[in-house]
Amino acid sequence: MLSDAERGAAANARENPTWTTKVLTGVLTGVIAGVLAALVDSLWAWSAFSQFIPQATRKIQAVAYLASAYGFTSALVFGVLTLLVVGLLRWTRLGDLTRALATFHAEARVRSEATGVSVLSFVLTALPIGGGLLGVAFLTASKSLERRHHAGLVVAVAMVAALAAVVLAIPLTFAVARGVEWGLARLLGLHPLVRRLLTSPHTWWIVALLLCFGGGSLVVFKAWKTLSLLNLRPAWIALAIAVLGIPAYAIARTLTRLLTRLRRGALGVAVPVVLIGCLAGVFGFGADDILKVAVAHSGLGAVATRLFQVAGDLDRDGYARWLGGGDCDDGDASIHPGARDIPEDGIDQNCVGGDVELRMRFEDDAYIAVPKSIPKDFNVLLLTIDTVRADHFSAYGYQRETTPVFDQLAAQGTLFVNGWAHAPSTRYSMPAILTGRYPLNVYYDYSVWWPALQSKSRTIGEVMRAAGMTTGAFLNYSYFEVVRRMDQGYDSYDNSHESLHGSKSGDPAKTQGSSSKEQSDSAIGYIKKHAHERFHLWVHYYDPHYEYERHEAIPDFGDKDVDLYDHEIRFTDTQIGRVLDELKAEDLYDKTVIIITGDHGEGFGEHGIILHGYHLYAAQTKVPFLIRVPGTKPSRVTMPVSHIDILATLANLTEQGPFDDVLGRSLLDLITGAEAPDDDRVVFQQLAFGTGDSNQIRAAASEKCHVIYNVSPNPSWEVYRIDQDPEEKTDVSGSDSECDWVREKLEAWYDWSELPSGFDALLAERPKLEHPIEGIIGDSAELLEATFSATSVERGDTLNLQLTWAAHGNLDDDWRIFVHFIQKDRLDFQGDHSPPRAFSLWEDGDILRYTHELTIPRSARSGVHNVWLGIYRKSDRLDVVSDNSNVLIDDRRIHLGTIEVKTPTPMHRPPQKAQMEAPLGALGPRELKAGAALPRGKGDPETEIPADKEGVENPKPKTVHGLGKRKPKTKAAP
Repeated sequence: MLSDAERGAAANARENPTWTTKVLTGVLTGVIAGVLAALVDSLWAWSAFSQFIPQATRKIQAVAYLASAYGFTSALVFGVLTLLVVGLLRWTRLGDLTRALATFHAEARVRSEATGVSVLSFVLTALPIGGGLLGVAFLTASKSLERRHHAGLVVAVAMVAALAAVVLAIPLTFAVARGVEWGLARLLGLHPLVRRLLTSPHTWWIVALLLCFGGGSLVVFKAWKTLSLLNLRPAWIALAIAVLGIPAYAIARTLTRLLTRLRRGALGVAVPVVLIGCLAGVFGFGADDILKVAVAHSGLGAVATRLFQVAGDLDRDGYARWLGGGDCDDGDASIHPGARDIPEDGIDQNCVGGDVELRMRFEDDAYIAVPKSIPKDFNVLLLTIDTVRADHFSAYGYQRETTPVFDQLAAQGTLFVNGWAHAPSTRYSMPAILTGRYPLNVYYDYSVWWPALQSKSRTIGEVMRAAGMTTGAFLNYSYFEVVRRMDQGYDSYDNSHESLHGSKSGDPAKTQGSSSKEQSDSAIGYIKKHAHERFHLWVHYYDPHYEYERHEAIPDFGDKDVDLYDHEIRFTDTQIGRVLDELKAEDLYDKTVIIITGDHGEGFGEHGIILHGYHLYAAQTKVPFLIRVPGTKPSRVTMPVSHIDILATLANLTEQGPFDDVLGRSLLDLITGAEAPDDDRVVFQQLAFGTGDSNQIRAAASEKCHVIYNVSPNPSWEVYRIDQDPEEKTDVSGSDSECDWVREKLEAWYDWSELPSGFDALLAERPKLEHPIEGIIGDSAELLEATFSATSVERGDTLNLQLTWAAHGNLDDDWRIFVHFIQKDRLDFQGDHSPPRAFSLWEDGDILRYTHELTIPRSARSGVHNVWLGIYRKSDRLDVVSDNSNVLIDDRRIHLGTIEVKTPTPMHRPPQKAQMEAPLGALGPRELKAGAALPRGKGDPETEIPADKEGVENPKPKTVHGLGKRKPKTKAAP
């Protein structure tokens, strides 16, 4: 029994709770709101859980995990917010102001009920006026800035527009509020209930919430067509937690009173117990399959899980050992999923596939002799279709007749049943098709966004032109602008039909317009013009891309998005038929190799995903794939094939290659029936997106299995038996051993594909040096020679720098090599890099040679640039010395020579293949003399970070020269 004093203290605590009690109540509110929201979220996605956990018992455990995770996370958020509010009200002038306003409102109600509605009138006026003016400012600024690309200008105008709206709203609100107050005062006499509602101290904030909700609903309604393309579920669940916080607070206050009445201090014990219970639920139910459910099919499961992983990341490398973090050594920050695996060092740095082994190729080229039945002077027609998935083509068994033209062609050629894109977007797929390289291994020029091809890339157009064909291409979207160099190898390249497609919102995922008819018109004109020449023609069809539109004289399949999508496919198929008819009319059909494929697929709710771009599931990456070669028999091939096989096949057909830089295999043996399909052929896929490519996914597809490795940020594996489950409805990872070999292949390929070019840079002996530099940098590295591929280069082109080193020890891997191109005492651009063979693996006596490729920025200044090299870490540089009197050294850097940057010549020039031909020592007269004033770095033009700031990649020049001033830290090689 409580004593009278204890009962009095409890009563006082109930009436005047301490700040501690308020915070604990807030924590308890968060737990209750989080658990309730988890139940709502789980009911929402109950059927989707079956992808990973079809059993009802496992689904219930998933609900328990989400309830625990949401409860704990919401408790922390509500607790912090409560502490913040209590602190502001208790220890700042905001509390004094709030209490003064409350007193004013209460006194006003006592003096006159009419005066008591002043706060309500202000709310009713300020929110609509402020929101309306901000909306007008947004629409006005958006319209005027939609074609502006200067980030500073956009931000400045947006800020000024918002500020102007606020400034205008303040006096307007006060002016209108007086009239609203007068009107409300007139309503007080209507009925006692009306008077009570209007003068209640709670009415104003309830009205404020309703107005905010109404305004938000209006915005959502107006922008729903765009918002529907986004994953809004996290926002809805966060909103649900906030709304459920209202009844949760009432429950929490009741529990707080009960616990306070029961025993003093009981609340302080109960809340931690509840939080510990939530943590126990998180770790008790956090199995791999349940974590996949939480990440893929819940609103905030991925966020909550990530918070727990970050908290448990002991070595702070971004990955934890627990809750699916995937870190196989949480005591070493160099070991984690996504890390660079160093070959043959006995350590599995990326926690997958064991220690990587060096290899030159991953599969055979499969080239064969071209059969005599194939015409010698055949043409090549490549038709790529945007956003088409194989299972919506009637040739692949789709119930609707969407592709009668394609079906007829398939009956005459080779239909590949398992055709795959390597990635789910045009940006990645088209470079893979054109160059025969995996999307993330294409030679890219990152000075352009989206990235362009480097000039050294080998393209289909170049290979076909080398075979004696006239080459032409007709494209139809802004991505295909010549700045991205996909015109390389094409004698004529027409992207004028890009004007027929556009996006009202500026979002490339949602475009309008049609160009399939016009594309076919252009193709027909090209065929007529070149009918008496040997030609290669590439035509891209864009219409099936979202938004889907109707076309006349095409069957109507319905009004849903999927119906309109099928309608677009049928329209495009009809237009392709016109091109094939022209080939027949010109008597070219039986001497033309025809290739048709899609660049990627499209989602319609499978796995909760619509459209494409961010997943490697079959809906997004399994595409139609057809090759008709005259003189071969029709066939259906079930062996998986991919985009990178197209270039290899065409090279084989034209008796060129095989090429070391083409990673696909020829399909000619399958088309002709000369060889049986490879039973163990696997197609690999890559995807990277997000800030700093923080989201990484890899996959492998065999004839029966599709294995997906989610590398980051939440490492996990998914396995689908596509021979039994083509829609990939059920993940069988851990339960189907028939796919284990595919996973093993994916692990080995992933390790191999991540190796940097030139990693195996060791030479057997010291080479003969034509122009020795012999500059010793620190105690561990000696630059023997440096050779550029050219003495002059155009902006946007690739320049190759070959470096030869002698190792005298090793360095920590956070040291990097800088290469600065300086003009008129200013750093213009740079080629900073880490050596492909990590510094930590260098051993005394090693001789290394590798080529560093850098693209000259399109913003580079024309003229002669002095080139300097050194080794740095943050703002520190290693000392440099050389016994070669012809080598100039200053500020701990070696002067390599000069390079001239030129303005680009007009496009469509014959591509120049850079060869290693000119040693840097012979690049031209040196413009500097020993002891002269030397230029200093001013910053990185790509990151726009000034060079004189500590911790930047571009080191701050020092004035100390020679050796012995500072020794770099070293560690033994693994």
